[in-house]
Amino acid sequence: MKKMTKKQRIIAERQRITILFGYGFFAILLLIVLWQTVVPWAAMFLEPGVIKHNVALTVVALASVAVLPSLMAYIIGDRSTSKRLGARAHQYNGVMFGFAAYWLSLFLAMAGSGSINTFRLSLPQPWSIIAMAWPIVAIIAILAAVAIAYSRKKRPSTLIIDYRPFQLVFIGSIVATFVYVLSGQLYTFSTIGVITFIYVVLPLLVGLISYRFLDVIPETQMGRITLSGVALTVLFVAVTLTGQLLYEFNQNPVLPLIIGVFVWAAFLWTMSRKSLK
Repeated sequence: MKKMTKKQRIIAERQRITILFGYGFFAILLLIVLWQTVVPWAAMFLEPGVIKHNVALTVVALASVAVLPSLMAYIIGDRSTSKRLGARAHQYNGVMFGFAAYWLSLFLAMAGSGSINTFRLSLPQPWSIIAMAWPIVAIIAILAAVAIAYSRKKRPSTLIIDYRPFQLVFIGSIVATFVYVLSGQLYTFSTIGVITFIYVVLPLLVGLISYRFLDVIPETQMGRITLSGVALTVLFVAVTLTGQLLYEFNQNPVLPLIIGVFVWAAFLWTMSRKSLK
């Protein structure tokens, strides 16, 4: 068997680490959905006078909105990967598409919270509940377009992190999310101290630190920026999931943020340790 070069070892190790974090996040997401959505709503079936099909439809809609974007994104990324890249590349690309789905979900949820949500609520049941799935359709359409183009490219040996259309969608959705939140705060003239820190100072700081530590591979600047975006995603996903998991016990945003920073630091250390040898 041919011995792997240092570059190949770094790439393989970073794929493995990203996959582990991605799978771990999804497992926690499933636990949260089961605990905070499925179980409480399913208990309503025992209540007298409840319209059971409306309850069932609501449970399916809420669970789908939470789980389907990441799940479908993973499947899309996996299926678009060339077989010659191996099983790990399929898993890695799937996780990367899942990370992109996270930012797209976040942005679409905020951007659609106004007029689109008002229109949805004006619809009669059960169409109002079904219309909750519109972000899922949009996310699948965007990522499917990227995946189709990726699967047809002339160099199937390229991982998705080095594919320019994916880089633009991934980084673009991150930037769009931060810009939308910050512009909304400025527009309403509300207090922006904490918001500015979370959506401007923290991402810039995390991005710069990640960019510095992950400075060996990828070799292109856009690839390094994308990889820094992955590290930033790990931080925000960890904060989001921790906040949801601990919501019933703790509404203070500081604790999820601290835990998220620790998770990000662990990710960054494991991703950079081989390149430092």
